[in-house]
Amino acid sequence: MHACINMIACFDSKKKRKKPMAIIEYVSEEERREIIEKVNDALLRNASDEEIDKIRAKLPLLPCLALSLKETRGLQGLLDSDFNLYDAVQEYGEDFLKP
Repeated sequence: MHACINMIACFDSKKKRKKPMAIIEYVSEEERREIIEKVNDALLRNASDEEIDKIRAKLPLLPCLALSLKETRGLQGLLDSDFNLYDAVQEYGEDFLKP
């Protein structure tokens, strides 16, 4: 199965820079293991929290956590995150990202 990438992004018109936005990207089991290994390596070398978060954000968020985040921060809060929501969309359907 090939990776299906659909990035949700926007630009801050005042600052002309890309704001963090949720992504929807398929990540294979092998890729998940590689990402976890990169996170572990970053932790072992005392990388910054920002670097670790950037690596970790590539992993799809658990659907139950995405749902909880949507319920507590709202849909826009979820979309404004830099989480990979692929698994949540697979679990709850594409309407999960609609108001």
